[in-house]
Amino acid sequence: MKTPTRLAPQAAAAAVAAHESEHVSSEQGKAQRTGRKVVQQTVSIQTAICPECGRIYVAGGTTRTVTSADDTGRNDRWNRFGRPDKGGLVDLTA
Repeated sequence: MKTPTRLAPQAAAAAVAAHESEHVSSEQGKAQRTGRKVVQQTVSIQTAICPECGRIYVAGGTTRTVTSADDTGRNDRWNRFGRPDKGGLVDLTA
């Protein structure tokens, strides 16, 4: 819904939430296809006040997705900063 859409005031919040839910699913699929993992997703519903009548109405929604490289297949000896853990690269025998 890039352009303003006329909805019943009672249905607007549900319609915007459903639309933003589509974005959530889309972003999760995109992350999976590109070998990334979703770290955080947030959905915000914006409201506004009509200047003529003073009523509050749903003005739109925003979906924010944060992804990172999927490092589940990485070597255990590397920490989350991409550096070797202490002693992780040392093999000793006595």
